[in-house]
Amino acid sequence: MTLTTTEYALGVAVGFVIAISPTVAAVVLSARLSKRSVEEWKLIAWIPPLPLIIWWIYLAMVALRGRTPNLWPFGMLFCLAITVVLFIAFVVGRKLSGSSERLKGWRH
Repeated sequence: MTLTTTEYALGVAVGFVIAISPTVAAVVLSARLSKRSVEEWKLIAWIPPLPLIIWWIYLAMVALRGRTPNLWPFGMLFCLAITVVLFIAFVVGRKLSGSSERLKGWRH
């Protein structure tokens, strides 16, 4: 069975949406954490999605050179694992520093 051009394009588009959704979710979560944080934690909240963003930049650069790494899903999973660990470290660090207590009285 051969795919038509339209079916192939649709498959690529669906695959792209599925692949980029963890990065979009990480950026949205960072935006929410940054908005709810105070002081230096507003900037630190943007660190966790960086591994996924850097991975996309790397993948784009490799694709522009005409090659696509065969194991790119594993690279993405590795970067996603690093992102999850960074989010956990952020939440624990903010809680240990007492910023969560100051956040209760913070008015926007």
